[in-house]
Amino acid sequence: MPSQLILRLHPTYPWRPNVRQAHGLACSLFEAGLGDHAAQAKMFTLWPPAPIGAFDPDGIVFRFSWLGDGSPPLTLAGLDRVRLGNVTCVVKDADLTTESYSELTMPSTALSGTLTFHSPTYFSRDGRVEVLPDPRLMLAGYIRRWNAAVPESSPLHVADDMTRDLTRAVTLGDYELHTMHMDSGYQKDRPGFVGSAELRLPRETSPGIRTVFTTLLRYSVYSGTGAQTTHGYGATSSEISTQ
Repeated sequence: MPSQLILRLHPTYPWRPNVRQAHGLACSLFEAGLGDHAAQAKMFTLWPPAPIGAFDPDGIVFRFSWLGDGSPPLTLAGLDRVRLGNVTCVVKDADLTTESYSELTMPSTALSGTLTFHSPTYFSRDGRVEVLPDPRLMLAGYIRRWNAAVPESSPLHVADDMTRDLTRAVTLGDYELHTMHMDSGYQKDRPGFVGSAELRLPRETSPGIRTVFTTLLRYSVYSGTGAQTTHGYGATSSEISTQ
């Protein structure tokens, strides 16, 4: 079930991990015992590591999400240290919260919501990189990740006709975005947009489409937006308007 894990770590000496080390930590937490790493579909996303704050200037916060239908394959009991590259970090705090897919689908009358992109966000389509806030690409990406965890036989599965109707109806509202570059994990910076953008539906939109729209806005907090979400891109939060 969608879960969010926040780890607060203290390294043995002042240091900041790179995106590949953060990705490696996520793999060690969520893929242990799941088979071949290269073949395993990634069911997690992560935010870029961030400093804890003034009260622990060397501390690092990691924020991960698990997207699988079942519970995340990790045990927090006894998790007192982790390694990132050659650096051992003491686990100061670990907080795991979960919501089921059914809990995310509570009916709503929302016609708009604001997404905030906390790390560079981009889309990969037909081999091309697109750094534009296309609401259709956003929602289509959320649906792909949702359906990867929810069986086609489930009533929670988003059908193709619903995907079509929703992506045709959604439009981009007010936005405040700018371009930012971030290390892609391969010694190469990649651009993306950060900031906030409002997504809107027409007032005459059916209740069914509104419910799926609202569900996906909630889900974006777990799934992230766009490409390379397993490397810290597309870290997303959402605010849903009921007006």
